Amino acid sequence: MTIPSRPRGQFGPFGQQAPPPWDPRGFSGPVGGPPGGQHPGGPGGPMIHGPGPYLPGPQQSGYPGGPSGPPGAHPAAPKTGHWVLVLRIAALVLVALGLSIPFDSSCDWAARTTWAIFAIVAAVAQLLSSTGGSFGWDVRRSWLIGAVATGALTLHWLLIALPNVGSNAGFCLTFGTAAAIGGMLLAPGRRW
Repeated sequence: MTIPSRPRGQFGPFGQQAPPPWDPRGFSGPVGGPPGGQHPGGPGGPMIHGPGPYLPGPQQSGYPGGPSGPPGAHPAAPKTGHWVLVLRIAALVLVALGLSIPFDSSCDWAARTTWAIFAIVAAVAQLLSSTGGSFGWDVRRSWLIGAVATGALTLHWLLIALPNVGSNAGFCLTFGTAAAIGGMLLAPGRRW
């Protein structure tokens, strides 16, 4: 917001002479006021503060909608954040469904328990990377954790789901893995 400046000598709202315009953008002194502690217009004049301390906001965070991120990271395109979350939730749901089909004793939970646990932990980890800020992770670390989890899910798909890709379970595991890969590619903090 810019405040329109009045020409020198013009009177203020209460009849006093208006102070000369002062541009806070050129200020390089201590935070909290102009150099020397003097305020435009002398003591009792309007108090104009210089630039405050740097506080990173959402525009510097690298999260969806922000134009910048950590050095070397590609910022996410605007409005991709909700797609990342949708894809990662879909990945978790589809992997859990694929591990449970058919709903009898021949499902992956009963036939290949260790691989089923490996896949569901990877699916949960790729979803949790979307909420990395709540764990104190920066954008790049969140992306890295999501990428490793997606890689683990892809390994499960190559070794377990691909040989049975024509089945209903293979269909769900294929699309669950594809959704995790899509979420990883759209996520902020991508390194390549």
